[in-house]
Order: sequence, then C-alpha cells, then structure tokens
Amino acid sequence: MTLEFPNEETRNQVLTFEAVEGGNQTLSRLESYLQKERINR
Repeated sequence: MTLEFPNEETRNQVLTFEAVEGGNQTLSRLESYLQKERINR
C-alpha cells in the first residue's frame, strides 16, 4: 500500500493518527475474510 501526500506536514499529521497501524489492521481483517471465503467454497 502506498500513500501520497501533498506535503510533509500533512504526512506527519496522518502518521500521528496511526494511519499505518489502522491500514495494517484492515488488511489483516481482509486476509481473514478471504481465507474463510476460500474455505467455504
């Protein structure tokens, strides 16, 4: 996943809110969902 920001200040604000961790959690939930779907087919 790649994020682009208009400037460094905006990037730092987003990182302050732990956006990276939230993205990792979202991808982890997606992975779990896809594995369950694959098993159910």
